[in-house]
Amino acid sequence: MKMARPGASPQSTAPRLLLLAALLTVPWGLFTALHTAPIPPNTPPELDRFLSDVAAVAPPRARLLVAGGLPALAFYRATYRLYPRTVVGYLVRPYTDVDGWVGVPDTWAAAARYARAAGVRYVALWESSVVPPPARVRLRKDGGVLVEMSR
Repeated sequence: MKMARPGASPQSTAPRLLLLAALLTVPWGLFTALHTAPIPPNTPPELDRFLSDVAAVAPPRARLLVAGGLPALAFYRATYRLYPRTVVGYLVRPYTDVDGWVGVPDTWAAAARYARAAGVRYVALWESSVVPPPARVRLRKDGGVLVEMSR
């Protein structure tokens, strides 16, 4: 028959096990949280510079419509780089389609109509042939243009 240690009970070992589990998992969680995501090899550095400038112009609580060349890359990169701003993609197909759902507007009128419907304040176009009204342009740099919508 086994003799129990004085003071040792199943209730006292549970906190020790939880502490051990925390000591093993917290450093790994901190490492993965603090490790910045690398730039994908196909991301042009000009896009990141443009998005950094957009972040400097647009307020932190702003909603932005982002569209442009390489639509998925521009949209997802903007979502990451412009946080905490809300980024909306230009949807050219219903959201239930699996592929090809973000795109580029054909005209400024289409982009402005979509921006009003989405309730965005700024439209950021990257490598797009769309020509916005010059009076509304807030930023033009490295192949991108930022337009502020009228209220």
